[in-house]
Amino acid sequence: QIGSATISSPLLAAPLEGRLYVGQPECGPCSAQDAEDGRLFKLYIEAEGQGVRVKLPGRASVNTATGRLTASFQNNPQLPFQSLQLKLKNGPRAPLANPQYCQSLTSAATFTPWSLAGSLGEAAILGTPAATPTYTSSQPVDLDGAGSACPASLPFAPGFRAGTPAGASTAAGRHSELEVVFERHDREQGLSRTTVRTPPGLIGEIAGLRRCAAARAASGACPAASQIGVASAAAGSGPEPYVVSGPVYLTDGYAGAPFGLAIVVPAQAGPFDLGDVVVRASIAVDPTTAALTIASDPLPQSRDGVPFRLKWVSVKVNRPEFMVNPTSCANQSIAATIEGAPVRGGEGAKSATDSAPFTVGACGELSFKPTFTASTEAGTSKANGASLRVGISMPSGSSNVRQLEVQLPTALPSRLTTLQKACTEKQFAADPGGCPEGSLVGGAIARTPLLDVPLQGPAYLVSHGGAAFPDLVFLLRGEGIEIELVGHTNIRRGITYSKFETVPDAPIESFQASFPEGPHSVLAANGNLCAQSLVAPTKIVAQDNASFEQRTPVTVSGCPPSPSVTIAGARVKGSRLLVTVRTSAGGTLTLAGRGLRTTVRRDLKAGTHRIAVRLGPQGIAAKRRHRRLMLSARLAVGAQHASRTRAVRA
Repeated sequence: QIGSATISSPLLAAPLEGRLYVGQPECGPCSAQDAEDGRLFKLYIEAEGQGVRVKLPGRASVNTATGRLTASFQNNPQLPFQSLQLKLKNGPRAPLANPQYCQSLTSAATFTPWSLAGSLGEAAILGTPAATPTYTSSQPVDLDGAGSACPASLPFAPGFRAGTPAGASTAAGRHSELEVVFERHDREQGLSRTTVRTPPGLIGEIAGLRRCAAARAASGACPAASQIGVASAAAGSGPEPYVVSGPVYLTDGYAGAPFGLAIVVPAQAGPFDLGDVVVRASIAVDPTTAALTIASDPLPQSRDGVPFRLKWVSVKVNRPEFMVNPTSCANQSIAATIEGAPVRGGEGAKSATDSAPFTVGACGELSFKPTFTASTEAGTSKANGASLRVGISMPSGSSNVRQLEVQLPTALPSRLTTLQKACTEKQFAADPGGCPEGSLVGGAIARTPLLDVPLQGPAYLVSHGGAAFPDLVFLLRGEGIEIELVGHTNIRRGITYSKFETVPDAPIESFQASFPEGPHSVLAANGNLCAQSLVAPTKIVAQDNASFEQRTPVTVSGCPPSPSVTIAGARVKGSRLLVTVRTSAGGTLTLAGRGLRTTVRRDLKAGTHRIAVRLGPQGIAAKRRHRRLMLSARLAVGAQHASRTRAVRA
């Protein structure tokens, strides 16, 4: 029942009293044509009194472009009546809503008598059949019903709420949920486009998750396996809007972003079904922080002429093991930009910005024990420089890395001829593929549990105007995502320092970077690397400010085996000490000791050798007293050496 009816007739002493009903639609789901033809809204008038009951069927058609209604009652009984009064309900559940701006409403009624041949008797609001009388009436709509003027344009002061729903985890690094809510008031511009920016570290785990393809996303026919949440919308004017809910699906890339959303909400209230409303949104990933930006298409304001008048929209991402909290417990926020929808021509869309605080806790429960390694190769040259490989691995349940500082050993200085070939900042921003060949100095691969594939890509030297030294920039791609890791370079007293100040708050299982030898190698070599102890002081800072420091040994591969020498036997005979030694490589052998004459054999080959060492005066005295002599054997092979010591009874 949507109203009351009163019919007065000269045939009856008292009026008939009754009700106005809206009936079951003749379609479901209904189309625009159904709305225009009156199959969506059926009407019934029922009135009774003095033993008489009257039932009049009708219908209301909708102009799908303007939303204007035409209610008609055809083929009415050929009985006289003086008046027909229909009074629709008022209040929160009223079937009609006033315009959102001041104007003068004009209604038109057409009455067709039975006396006109070939026509049907009807009482129609709007629409004018030919040769029938039409009557119009006007009703002003003002701000408060008391004549107050409306503002020149509709205001727009939407509300925004966002955060972790009650009952979900707020612990750092744990899986959780996310809910965002947009709100508006009556007599404001409608909700249209929305953009949400998450804080760094609040991201989704899409590994193993099936994404909805573009064609199916457009129609909302996505598989259940791609659902990540639920959307709800409250439609209608007044304090009691009608609430409907539907699924939110993760989709393939949309609007140039690597991922998208298909938000499917049924436009259905009881038996009135206008089908599903599908709203698409893009999900972009910030290349520096990996923070997400979710931007929606405009929200529809009506369907088939039926206005929605959205009061609030909620999206809850509640798929288990999907959303991941940051590992930083710093105070952050979820930001939003909300655009309005004008309701009349000439009025511009307004926008508003808002934010909601977002903080996680329990950072102290996270461990931080990264493993950092570094290695190079022995086969260096002036033409091809030196290589370097570095790696980081992180156990699960750790705080994520925020900063990394590395100091390279003096034996591995930066190659200035390569630094001079750095790509300009302008060219790198436009197209890294157009950078000089010499600026491409290496590459990296990062594996994360969030994605099905690793992120990998090249490393460039990029110059920044007046900066003394170019930055080292890793350009990592995978799953449509692009991440830039920027390391600031500094060189002091021949020592190269590299500092990555902004690492995304995202879990990384391992990161491997490689800088090969070659004509454009980024490093040179000072001296024989096999003959030196290479150490790279390293500092790694976690998102929760935990710190890890070590003196990282740089291992050198490709070095010849270390030489060895063994004293197999030694005995005194006369004034000499007869020594048997075995050497693993050719080189210079030195035999010496207190009481012995130092004996040197150069260009000695690998093998077993018998060498006589003369006794000195102390050695001869030791022989007389049968005391022990200490014999040392030292083998030098290039910059490497080995030594052994043995006691010999004289």
